[in-house]
Amino acid sequence: MAAKETRAELNISIVVFKEQDLFVAQGLEHDICVQAPTIPKLLKRFERVALASYFACIQENLDFNKSFPPAAPAFWEMFEKARRDGPPLGKSSADGGDASIVIPQIRYIEGLAA
Repeated sequence: MAAKETRAELNISIVVFKEQDLFVAQGLEHDICVQAPTIPKLLKRFERVALASYFACIQENLDFNKSFPPAAPAFWEMFEKARRDGPPLGKSSADGGDASIVIPQIRYIEGLAA
């Protein structure tokens, strides 16, 4: 018997900041948060946790939006401040050049650009 293919596309804005030695990604539309030692690991980890959470809700007949409501207002404020004050993660305002990580829905806080 062939495995059933399941697809999901989640559009979740995240704000990325550093706490001590770890980077933190906080989802905004859904209160999902992960930590990792590097930004590439952080983004992979966030994707895995968000999708696993979504599929777990489906499996348990739970409403994903109710199970993972929006993040606290403080994180939305951090995101908007980063939008006003800095370029997307992975872009340098000095050179405007491309970097390996350029995701418009991710905003960095206080000098995390590559």
